[in-house]
Amino acid sequence: NMMFNLWQSEKCEDRVDTVKSLSLIDMFVPYFPLDRQAIRQVLQRSIQRRVKALNKGRGKQHRITVSEEVLEFLCDKIEWDGAYAVEGAKEVATVIRRHVFGLLYKLSVSGDHGTNGGNGEGGGVAHLELAMDEAGKKVELREMGLADAPSEEE
Repeated sequence: NMMFNLWQSEKCEDRVDTVKSLSLIDMFVPYFPLDRQAIRQVLQRSIQRRVKALNKGRGKQHRITVSEEVLEFLCDKIEWDGAYAVEGAKEVATVIRRHVFGLLYKLSVSGDHGTNGGNGEGGGVAHLELAMDEAGKKVELREMGLADAPSEEE
């Protein structure tokens, strides 16, 4: 009724068209506006879900952590209206696809472990980190721990 009254008072269209339009709507579902912290959590979980899909059925498993700088960089790519994301979490998939998915795809195809040339052979877990490049303009995949120093044979 609220929508009908609003449309009727503002004379947006003929009454018949308004009634037709409203008959197509089953229910209005309000959403909770997402702030920066909520979007960061959605980004983190979405990336981890993609990593889990990457690991499924593979001999070499990857554990990927996401740096705070990357989460902040990705959050900056979301459109904001004050403290809230304009489209909620709808933009998260696009932002991840644009800035992260290519790195994960290369990792799955080549078996490479980031920028230092690991060969992806053998079992176990490779610990990698999504971090910003030195210029702070691009996300990159880095090896963590002992995997940072590949042997000369690789």
